[in-house]
Amino acid sequence: MAIIISDTNIFVDLYNTELLDYLFSLTEEIHTVKQVLFELIDKKQSESLAKFISDGKLFIKSFDFTELAELYEFSTHCSNRLSEPDIAVVFYGHQTNGVILSGDRRLRSKAESIGIEVHGILYVVKRLVTDGIITVKIAINALEKLINTNPRLPKSDIDRLIDDLQKNS
Repeated sequence: MAIIISDTNIFVDLYNTELLDYLFSLTEEIHTVKQVLFELIDKKQSESLAKFISDGKLFIKSFDFTELAELYEFSTHCSNRLSEPDIAVVFYGHQTNGVILSGDRRLRSKAESIGIEVHGILYVVKRLVTDGIITVKIAINALEKLINTNPRLPKSDIDRLIDDLQKNS
């Protein structure tokens, strides 16, 4: 079965837009690395993910000693501007041939440079609609929240997706 490996920012955006629960309805297994959990500073976000972990819907990868040595070696080939969790996500994506979900430009660049498929939050929203997991109305409401909760995202891309969803519904 294919796996999706999520970075912190995707979990945060999905939580803030009330779409986190829906992520776990995708057909792929949802994974992340232990380092990502340490980046979650909001207790409610952590508690939401803990529910999916205990339900067996979110797999947390903890690296063993040998893998940590490999991760360290891998990190020497990464930009020093990538965080430890970002490097761990890319490393795990490389190990598993998984698809990474992240909005981090540096992470995306490193992952794509070694042949890993990467998508962001807008891809997730589109997939949830395309797979019939959420309605267009729920998606548009979530995208409007996303504009307000994550100003780093390109508003023009969000507006374009909203227009596309409205046209195709």
